[in-house]
Amino acid sequence: MEEGKPVEGSLYVYAPNKIAPVFFAVAFAASAVGHIWQCHRYKCFKLIGLHPLCAVLFFAGYVLREYGAFDYVYTGSFVTLITFILSQVFIYVCPPLLELANYHVLCRILYYVPYLAPLSPGRVLSTFGGLMIVVETLNAVGVALSTNRSPNHNSQELGGQITIAALAIQLVVIVIFFVIAAIFHRRCAKAKIHAQVISTPLRTLYASMALILIRCIYRLVEHFGNTTVHIDDTESLLALSPILRYEWYFYVFEASLMLINSVIWNVWNPGRYLPINRHIYLARDGKTELEAKVQKAGRPWLALLTLGMFFREKQEYHPFLELDDYSDTNAPNHIYQNHVILLLENGADIEALNDKENTPLFIATQTRLTALIRVTKRGYPAIVKLLLQNGANVEAKDADGMTAQFWASNHNQKAIAQLLLEKRIDITEQYRDAVTSVFNTAVEGDGPAMRLLLEKDANIEARDQNRTTALLLAAYNGYEAIVQLLVEEGVDAQKDPSGISTVLIRAAQEGWEAISRLLLENEGFRT
Repeated sequence: MEEGKPVEGSLYVYAPNKIAPVFFAVAFAASAVGHIWQCHRYKCFKLIGLHPLCAVLFFAGYVLREYGAFDYVYTGSFVTLITFILSQVFIYVCPPLLELANYHVLCRILYYVPYLAPLSPGRVLSTFGGLMIVVETLNAVGVALSTNRSPNHNSQELGGQITIAALAIQLVVIVIFFVIAAIFHRRCAKAKIHAQVISTPLRTLYASMALILIRCIYRLVEHFGNTTVHIDDTESLLALSPILRYEWYFYVFEASLMLINSVIWNVWNPGRYLPINRHIYLARDGKTELEAKVQKAGRPWLALLTLGMFFREKQEYHPFLELDDYSDTNAPNHIYQNHVILLLENGADIEALNDKENTPLFIATQTRLTALIRVTKRGYPAIVKLLLQNGANVEAKDADGMTAQFWASNHNQKAIAQLLLEKRIDITEQYRDAVTSVFNTAVEGDGPAMRLLLEKDANIEARDQNRTTALLLAAYNGYEAIVQLLVEEGVDAQKDPSGISTVLIRAAQEGWEAISRLLLENEGFRT
């Protein structure tokens, strides 16, 4: 093997190494276990399930190669020949599958930022997935034929030609991959989207595809040389391509590259970064994740029982139409924000009314509420900040007498509540249902918000219609930090006629040990 001298009768041309297959079998087995565990942990079998499959196939291939290292001389034995063929097939069919896995990951990345995708994400996977099926089919047939050392050498020549065709298509697909990924990456850089969830999988994809590209070039060079093996003809074996006569080429450019590829996906598994649900995408702010709404049209049962079972049901899924329409629980709406900025930059009077008593910002946000309350309810902190910076009336109320502060607390919009609290003067008033910001903050356990409320002299003694206090609510929810803040602020101990704190009694009855201990540390709650 070291001198490149062929061994007459050897299916491998040379006497195969007996140690290297063991190393690679163990390495791929470990990688397979890692991939399977990661797929289970991150629930990403659909995303990267081809990697554990290929690692298992590589393991099987090198186990068979180790067996073949002790039985490599072909004397007509079917077992010897089939072991060699299966070993080669298991090893050589994996790279196209790994390339397909890379396209799957790229497709998921494009789904995550669809408005910057050079092509429709679904079309990327369907088009190149179809091409890789063709490549895989040609590759499997080509390897099976070219490794058949039977006296009929026509099959080897045909197999070599089929393999060249498969590798050529694979090479073109790899180049197209780099073009698509580079365009997408450049667009992300221009849009200043540098989220790790995108950059890390993309860099891993580049490295993986570079390894597969090097391997593909190696295989093309191999098959452009003389690859027809006459195992009983020493002179013919000496005329073979050096790539076939020296085993180290195989272990460097095939085994090692594919092992490195498997390991880098172990280290940077995309399931750690990308959402499993492909309908979740990144908003244009580069931080907020949104979920696109998908509606199935629905098909009658008769259609499913006939040809309908062979076709997937069409879904009404339009991520590009939803990109600028964030849901009520997510971050600022891009179109709304652009309109608001445009109005404010051009000196719009944010309190001016038209004949229908609508303000410009009311129209921009398409609502029947004040602009501030509307964007607060929908959870758009960036627009709230813009409005407050331009003097929006933070004390304005809607038709039910609720202020933006109430809706921020009610909808658990902590960022907006913080902005409003910094601007508000009167945060002690109670609303229609007698629930104050203090109550909502006590229920949510928001320590920083409670501190700000206390700095604004919020009414911590207020009671709702059930005579419940913020202290009791915080204690009930187990928020020790909130209870501590209220106690330090001097909240009323709410003692009964016998002089015992009703909150302390409730804590003892309910078994709130930590709360009881905290209250007893304060002299005002002791009898």
